[in-house]
Amino acid sequence: MNNEEVFVHFTITGDRDRERAYPPFLAVNGQHTMCLKQIDGVWKITFHYYPGSSRYRTKTPLVLLSEEEMLADLRQEFKALSPDTSSGETKFPAVSSPYNGVRSVEYAKTYIASPNPAIYDIGDWIGNCANFTSQCLWYGFGDDNQANVSGRENMTSQWYAGPGGGSPEWENVEAFWDYATKPRDPQQSGVHGEIVETIFRLEIGGVVQTRPGRLHNTDEKYSHNLLLVEKSTLLLAQNTPDCFVYYSDLADVDNRFFNPRYLIE
Repeated sequence: MNNEEVFVHFTITGDRDRERAYPPFLAVNGQHTMCLKQIDGVWKITFHYYPGSSRYRTKTPLVLLSEEEMLADLRQEFKALSPDTSSGETKFPAVSSPYNGVRSVEYAKTYIASPNPAIYDIGDWIGNCANFTSQCLWYGFGDDNQANVSGRENMTSQWYAGPGGGSPEWENVEAFWDYATKPRDPQQSGVHGEIVETIFRLEIGGVVQTRPGRLHNTDEKYSHNLLLVEKSTLLLAQNTPDCFVYYSDLADVDNRFFNPRYLIE
């Protein structure tokens, strides 16, 4: 079989415990496809596809950062670790639903591996990441009386979902960002919050978006949503693949961050 290629299909199974996290390339409980080729008597992986792999890989060549760019990145990281001098206080309009990040995290832990049957699950064919984080935010904007999605409680005319699917703003990474970060009057209908510069400014229940990083010299759109569930370890919840992952495992990606504050229907 020298110099022949062999395709292997397999699934990595793992502990679904809520405290476990896996690097993206493991794609626990997801279907993997690998191409193995024998080169100089050694079998090597020449191709590896798994749910979400396109979000971390690209075909564009690597372009290493200059020393000046790397130093600038380090300065930005140290700046992010400095104490936050802002008051952190948000004034909520009387008609708004304040965001509760703890509730959002509870939802993420409950439905990360077993989808909520009340809301359509997109699956691996296009990616369920934005649908999943929107559900977490929807629950975070609610209260203990929030029963189901049939009446679209804590949704808006643009940001909504149900058993049959949802709006682009609910299901699409870029559409959600454009909608949630759009400048609007404090009393205007919509998801309200603010963009923060780094993961260290993100709060529990905040949203992380990723795309292939600068090392690939690409201008690709952001293509993946994750939710911050633990601030001390920077543990994130995601769908497609459906598992927890640490922020430190998101290698060579560009990131942007959004803290939800309140919702006006």
